[in-house]
Amino acid sequence: MSVPVYFNDPTSLLQKCAQSMEYNFLLDMAAKEKDPVRRHALVAVHLVSTLTICERTATKPFNPLLGETFEFVTDDFEYLAE
Repeated sequence: MSVPVYFNDPTSLLQKCAQSMEYNFLLDMAAKEKDPVRRHALVAVHLVSTLTICERTATKPFNPLLGETFEFVTDDFEYLAE
């Protein structure tokens, strides 16, 4: 059964996995926070921000090809998926 191409997301599955790392700075801020209420709020904001990834792209991502890699680099960490 053929499926129309617009059912697919223009990103690959490797990039989709890296999108969850986009808001990790909120967890770093929570780890440095001394006030437990603010720390809990920052963790809750991180949780809700990861849910926006599901809302942004509800379509199926492309399967990665053999040997395909995706690299996501920030000042704090490097994420490499293969």
